[in-house]
Amino acid sequence: MFRIVGVTGAQIDPERDLLTVTILDGDQIFLGISVPETRENDSAVLEMFIEGFSEIPVTVLVSTVNTSTGAPATEGEDYEPLVLFPVTLPATEFFTSVALDIIINDTFTEALRENVGLVFITDLPRIELDAPNILTILDDDPLVVGFSQAQYIVQQFQLNVSVSVEISSGVLAEGVVLALNFRTQDREENNPANAGEDYEPVSTLIEFTQSQTRVEVAIQIFFSEIFEPDERFEAVLNLPDNSLIFPILDPNVAVVTIRGSEPQ
Repeated sequence: MFRIVGVTGAQIDPERDLLTVTILDGDQIFLGISVPETRENDSAVLEMFIEGFSEIPVTVLVSTVNTSTGAPATEGEDYEPLVLFPVTLPATEFFTSVALDIIINDTFTEALRENVGLVFITDLPRIELDAPNILTILDDDPLVVGFSQAQYIVQQFQLNVSVSVEISSGVLAEGVVLALNFRTQDREENNPANAGEDYEPVSTLIEFTQSQTRVEVAIQIFFSEIFEPDERFEAVLNLPDNSLIFPILDPNVAVVTIRGSEPQ
């Protein structure tokens, strides 16, 4: 579910809760914002209002910016304007409106936060924008991941650790890849353990499939001289390079403390 959480860049009419475009002779065009409660797809309904002014041909461009990557969204892929631009605001003595109904697709806010810019283009020099009009849209149900538990089983000469990672939405989880890194910390020096010699991870990358919300990673820790009393073995959850950007729950580290030959 998406929601509009803020408007910046223009004067707000407190009675109408609208963005304001000022016309120099004193009349005004208002850009209103409303979001329907139920839609097959999430949508933002952007309404332009006019009162007491002559017919104005206005071209409205919808531009978006992914605040994480700076990349623009794509019409038809990320959003669907349901009316053709340009839009003509009719001449009337009364307060009227033209609605620009824009459907926001699932891919639109995969990075959790998008800015939608509405750009007015007109041949009339009497119309000027206070500033670029920006709607900020957030995903109400963003993907979040984190460790749900870390447990271990003691066997002769080795320690079996099971780390569980959960993601908030299995529907959107397909293709999500996480990096699981391992490190150790002792009381005196941060001596790293050696993969294959001191521990044997089954996988250092976690990839979720569709509808999957939980992945368990097994790690075998072998007792060796490098493990000292009260040494912390940590599994650290990270996002690999070029991956989707979404929150990792805090803490993102699962810890097993090894005290002597008996893990605690």
